[in-house]
Amino acid sequence: ISNFSIFMLIVASTSLVVAGVGIMNTMIMSVMERTREIGVLRAIGFSQRDVATIFLAEAALIGAIGGVIGILLGVSASLTMGDVFGRMFQVEEATTPIGQALQISYTPVISPELLLESFLFAILVGIFSGLYPALKAARMDPVQALRAE
Repeated sequence: ISNFSIFMLIVASTSLVVAGVGIMNTMIMSVMERTREIGVLRAIGFSQRDVATIFLAEAALIGAIGGVIGILLGVSASLTMGDVFGRMFQVEEATTPIGQALQISYTPVISPELLLESFLFAILVGIFSGLYPALKAARMDPVQALRAE
């Protein structure tokens, strides 16, 4: 593994942790702000599983939106960098000692499979980050939740 690959792995991992913490923070605030609503849902018959599912779906939606934005920015940056690096590193009419032309270029690799995997991974990060807040919401006592202000 090259140094560049290790660097990119560190950058990607840091981005995922930041995204996960951001989603978790958003979901915890959502649970705190909707305590009474959670109490009402539980009082009218929603199960703990139903409440958890609502919050996990919201976290998955946040992850999906982040995934779409990330893919759009990533593809744009990759194509832009491909163009910039292509112009920077392309050598025209350079010859090697044996007389052959040498051409260096950078071509970004963007496949539909990679885009789909990235999108699904963003949703998984959202769901995983929403687990704690969803369980916290599901385990609330309905009576205490209805008393909350």
